[in-house]
Amino acid sequence: TGSQGEQFSALARMAEGKHNAVEIIRGDTIVFSSSIVPGNEKSVVGIINKLIRLGANVITKDDGEVHTGGHAFQEEQKIMINLIKAKYFMPVFGDLYFRTLHRNTAISLGMKDENVLMLDNGNIVDFAPNNGNVFKSKIRVPIQEIIIDGHGMGLATSHVIKAREKMMNSGVLVILYKVDKKTKAIMGHIKLESRGLVYLDEVRNIHRAIIKKARDIYENTIVDVPDMEEKDIIKIIKTDLEKFLLQKIDREPMIIPIIAEV
Repeated sequence: TGSQGEQFSALARMAEGKHNAVEIIRGDTIVFSSSIVPGNEKSVVGIINKLIRLGANVITKDDGEVHTGGHAFQEEQKIMINLIKAKYFMPVFGDLYFRTLHRNTAISLGMKDENVLMLDNGNIVDFAPNNGNVFKSKIRVPIQEIIIDGHGMGLATSHVIKAREKMMNSGVLVILYKVDKKTKAIMGHIKLESRGLVYLDEVRNIHRAIIKKARDIYENTIVDVPDMEEKDIIKIIKTDLEKFLLQKIDREPMIIPIIAEV
């Protein structure tokens, strides 16, 4: 709903004027009946500010007795357990601490300890319909975070995500060497493009220093080992430039050297 400041929630879209069915107008009253979960303060206050800017009156639990919980209290849990009279009980959703409290509530009402199933993500429960038994399997399903990205899908630990994080935090640097196919000597100027590396007023000086260093690294490498393979040269350029930039600007951008033989 948006009471915790969720970015794409209904209330957040209303506050942004982007909801396709509801428009907040001057004089509307918005009631936040929940408590702010620690860590969500900034996003919740941000939504409240936007609602007020639209002319809405915002009421929170600090303004009166409007607070209500989104989860059942213990006595309500007891009512449900007594009504359903289940043979097996499996607390789900929430930290182990809260699930254990829920487990203890069930046991206090007469549920057998062995019939309370405490599972973690990936655990499997086998139901045997013939004899009515339920037991926890020793087999575990591998659980990993999956990123859905457009039409692609991959693990959250993949090199794609790590590369994006590096570009986001420190920028990207592309260096183009045009070299003679026979002599391996650099022809003309080294071309350089960067994004998110330094602020605009620093670009010229930093680029000049990077180009000089990139030339020195390449030429020294070729002198030492004239027949070195291109992939090894690129690896040395990346490693040495990473050290140089860490000392120079205290950043570790993604570095992409390109060697074009002509």
